[in-house]
Amino acid sequence: MSIATNAASATEANRRVRSLRLLVGVHDGTLSGVNTYVEHVAAAAATAMVDVTLLVAHDGLAAEVGSRLEGVRVVSLRMEPITASQRRRERLSPAYAAHRLAAGLAAARPWIGGGYEVAHLNHPHLAAAVRPLAARVFVAAWFYPHSASGRAIGTWRHSGRRFPRSAALAMKGVSHYWLDVRGYAAADTVVAPTHALAEQLCRAGFDAVQCTPPARVLG
Repeated sequence: MSIATNAASATEANRRVRSLRLLVGVHDGTLSGVNTYVEHVAAAAATAMVDVTLLVAHDGLAAEVGSRLEGVRVVSLRMEPITASQRRRERLSPAYAAHRLAAGLAAARPWIGGGYEVAHLNHPHLAAAVRPLAARVFVAAWFYPHSASGRAIGTWRHSGRRFPRSAALAMKGVSHYWLDVRGYAAADTVVAPTHALAEQLCRAGFDAVQCTPPARVLG
């Protein structure tokens, strides 16, 4: 009896997972590990769920990403191609880059559609922008330790400790930290790759869980 009950419970749990509508994003087209991550999340989710939507910045990227993902609906935010001056400004100001992406996401809501049970974001600062589309919002965390000083010192060390380049990157790192803080606060749950980071975020008052990032071998 218990075996039959357990089997029935497992079947029901599997049915609920497969019926979830998941929104994943946003792939912004830059050469970045967080964009690789978001593709892998969408690909992994598609093995267990029927309805997986991946958001990407523009139409050309949608065609490129869609060609290598199976079982995933790829939706373009239809953002205009970035200009040279915008690219320079994004490199100098993480806040400007974050604002541009959030504005593109907000403008795309009509054709993205709503009613998603879960949204999973690689850019935490987009949590508030995606909130109208999903019942629960998960955001990915990356940098340990989670503190302004830790971000600055870590970025300085990892970038070679060369002035002025490393100093400028450290300042950008602090800007990213504050964007993360805002995003973590707006999200329901923060997903961290290590137990140390998840535990630190929990101590800071965020609902955080550890989850090893998915990976797949690209053709």
